[in-house]
Amino acid sequence: MTVLNPDPLAIESAPADRVPGWWLVASATLVGLMYALLWGRWWYPLSDSSLYLALARALAEGHGFTYMGEPHRLVPPLTPLLFAGVMKLGGGIGTLQALCIVLMLIAHVLCYLTLSRWIGQKLALAATLAAALSYWVFINAFIIMSEPPCLVMFWGG
Repeated sequence: MTVLNPDPLAIESAPADRVPGWWLVASATLVGLMYALLWGRWWYPLSDSSLYLALARALAEGHGFTYMGEPHRLVPPLTPLLFAGVMKLGGGIGTLQALCIVLMLIAHVLCYLTLSRWIGQKLALAATLAAALSYWVFINAFIIMSEPPCLVMFWGG
């Protein structure tokens, strides 16, 4: 009797392709510690992060999507809304940086889970570690930008 796979897109990992659990724990610990060391209470100013912070502050104060008193329509609304929520709850730069770091770590977990279904666990772990430790991805984890929430949504989708 033939048993059909209920999910035709699922790819079963062969036992030789499985990553030992301790490798996953060690990798997650290493990346988590490296990203945690990025945290600080000081803001690293960039033009985009300045815009996101100004829009978030305007939203938190009830002024809508305004920048220096004028309406601003060129920025996708998710990031300023998320940051405004943190500001409304009393969070500052340190809280926003912690949020960005946590979101980036969640994105890496989702990336690994997605890739492991597509290409197998070993290659997925190598690709996720390569991305997580690459300069631009690593740097974007502590700069207050739109990348962390966008990557969570991308890999979560």
